[in-house]
Amino acid sequence: MDGNDRPDGVESVSSSRSSTSSDDNAPTANGGPSKPRTTTPYEIKLHCRSNDPIADLDALDPEDLPSHWVPTFVSQLSRAKSSAFGQLPTGRSSTSSDRSSPKEPKRSKTEETHMLSRLTFVNPWEKSFRKPGIQGILNGGLKWGLPDSYTEGDGHGGMRASGFKSNKKILRQMEEARKEGLREDWDKVEVIEPGWGWSSRRLKKEVDHIRDEDGELSPQHEQSKTKTSESDYKSKERPQQDWKDPKTSRDAVRVTWLGHATTLLQLPPLPTESNANGQDGDDVSSRSINILFDPIFSERCSPSQSAGPQRFTPAPCTVEDLPPIDFVIISHSHYDHLDYHTFKQLHHLRGQSIHAIVPLGVKDKLTGTGGFGWSKDQVSELDWWDSASLTLPSSSGEVKVVCTPAQHGSGRGAGDKDASLWASWVVSYHSSNERFCAFFAGDTGLKFHHDNPNKRHKYPACPAFAEIARKFQPFDLLLLPISVGSSLSYFRSWDPFPRAFSPFPRVSSTLTSSIHMDPFDAVECHEIFQREKKEGKDRGMVSLAVHYGTFVRNDEQTRGDVRELHKACRMKGLRFARVSDETLLLNGGEAAQGEGEERKIEGKQEKKSKDEDVFLVSDQGQTVWLPIHSS
Repeated sequence: MDGNDRPDGVESVSSSRSSTSSDDNAPTANGGPSKPRTTTPYEIKLHCRSNDPIADLDALDPEDLPSHWVPTFVSQLSRAKSSAFGQLPTGRSSTSSDRSSPKEPKRSKTEETHMLSRLTFVNPWEKSFRKPGIQGILNGGLKWGLPDSYTEGDGHGGMRASGFKSNKKILRQMEEARKEGLREDWDKVEVIEPGWGWSSRRLKKEVDHIRDEDGELSPQHEQSKTKTSESDYKSKERPQQDWKDPKTSRDAVRVTWLGHATTLLQLPPLPTESNANGQDGDDVSSRSINILFDPIFSERCSPSQSAGPQRFTPAPCTVEDLPPIDFVIISHSHYDHLDYHTFKQLHHLRGQSIHAIVPLGVKDKLTGTGGFGWSKDQVSELDWWDSASLTLPSSSGEVKVVCTPAQHGSGRGAGDKDASLWASWVVSYHSSNERFCAFFAGDTGLKFHHDNPNKRHKYPACPAFAEIARKFQPFDLLLLPISVGSSLSYFRSWDPFPRAFSPFPRVSSTLTSSIHMDPFDAVECHEIFQREKKEGKDRGMVSLAVHYGTFVRNDEQTRGDVRELHKACRMKGLRFARVSDETLLLNGGEAAQGEGEERKIEGKQEKKSKDEDVFLVSDQGQTVWLPIHSS
């Protein structure tokens, strides 16, 4: 990364890029006053490279701009006009100014939607990024027939099943997996109803246990039971601490993959001296902090729910079934990561108590004329290396969200290609002497390469991943995509022919490797983070596979991705595992390891003196518990 790609470290608070204040008297759609709305109880403080990107476009020389910023023709014309009339601003805009101040001159409507007309973005890495083109197609970007280790399987249409199999390679992989102790259908990813780590059976058992104890207190328990009301029992029930490992009562983090890239991260609450209430008296100090990445619960990732790419697997739950969401984090504006209907439902359920953190330019889509319905004060937008600190009043803890680079693109139509930024995200949790750090890769490529996994070491990886690993280590959790996607793959979903004999080509990773990770790239990305660990750090790092198995042609495509991930882990010597019990804390933590507790994931059931890295595959809707280490 170039030097001008790093933030200047100056803090920006409550600017037009973020504001935690709400307009309680804002008019409703029919023109009348709305009901008072509760804001999020979290204090949100931004640390930004630039407080006003458009002012920087006009004030700075082009070579001083971040390397991923590209001024549009409109911006260049505005700069030339200002220069001609001697109105060019001098110096960089102050990053500590309050752009919502009444003293600030009002901007025109054109300037309010500046990201769409004044600025676009690029991937600045010449060695790791190449645009798909004719050369990529000629070098094997498009292929026909079935890929290796692939079974045709059934799709939505009846004409697709051919029974064609690559039997030898599949049987060899399955035999190798059995020797490692994996279950029979280890490559099958199912959709299960989420329990968020706490099943209703466990909660019912806790209540019944209290009632049984009450009944056994005296020989006259029959008489006492008749006198004990339901409200008396409720007063005796222990408060549910959903962030506690149910086996050891230690603080833990939960992560639930909900299909495609949609992932729920649940962190322990920040400790406070007094309760911090949100909407409808929601006490956020007594429940987990719920962060939702790239949510899509719609049937189609498309401008219309009548046409477009359709889910092969149903969503594990509805938006209404989710725990109360505090923050939504978006990686980019593509339809399968920024879903209109999901955002409308989240806003309807949570009102102003929910806050979105998005890359530059996406805020205009949520709060502008796009119809998402979110207000400007509940969306914060960040540039690469900008960060947001999330705290509660009288709390000693902090959740820090950092916008980090990714190698991808953006756009929701022909007129806004790359008009908003794409990003990966680092979320770190700090409380007293505890720390947890997670990385959400979003939708990204690792590097340009040809299809053969044995020759990929010749191609350089995007340098941003190593820099992310160095700046924020140690990491506990990596959420990494494992499936190659493209628009052409979506169009092929309507192909009625068996894939083995279809005249329509399939896309290989040669064509899309710059912007999408396949399983081998995901394992190499894990290796990059592993290499950047500080010496003496024995904690294991967990990668969880996401961004696959939802908008696919059939079940066999998902199984093929899982088998390829297992093969990639074997090549790199990284442990591959399938989650076997969602309610048990992964790796047990330090106390459990001291007692010699075995690991509760399938693969190797063995005792270790220290944690080892692992790449996990879970079912959609399954919750994984992760330990929080001392900082």
